[in-house]
Amino acid sequence: MIIPSRDTSGRIITDTVKPRGNFSTLITHNLCDKTTWVLGELDSTWEMAPSAGNKLVLWWAEADFQRDLDLSTHTIYFDYYAWIGGGAQAVAETIAVNSISDLFKLGNGHYSCPALPEAPAGITTIEFRYKDALEIYGDDSPGKLSKVVIRHDNHEEITGSDATMAFTTTTEPM
Repeated sequence: MIIPSRDTSGRIITDTVKPRGNFSTLITHNLCDKTTWVLGELDSTWEMAPSAGNKLVLWWAEADFQRDLDLSTHTIYFDYYAWIGGGAQAVAETIAVNSISDLFKLGNGHYSCPALPEAPAGITTIEFRYKDALEIYGDDSPGKLSKVVIRHDNHEEITGSDATMAFTTTTEPM
């Protein structure tokens, strides 16, 4: 599902299509600061799902983090849930990220921002722009994605100053 399409040479096919309609950016909480966690300081879970009757289209994403991010003692999980019928959902795929290197392997572009007077020092961004948009359905549609959940293994702050994900999405009626 999230694994990118590749051309005949094995290169990742990137997304060059502009999102349809009005798009918005959803930003996760800071995985390095539990005071920003949506579900409270004991639960690192962040969920992206559309409201009933809608479809959330994920066009591209990016991971932003400072140089001091340390994943050596943490694993970040991306859980992709799918509808299985009768209104029930189950994990269809989980991607585990155990290192910054893992993030670079999943992405297809990156850049770094040096320390600027009004910007955090040493931000690195990894882009995830694939050929096909990811569609997440708000109503029971067996076999279709229902939500994406980001969490880390022990629900403790990850060592570092800042680590967030940003998702560019549109919402469409089903």
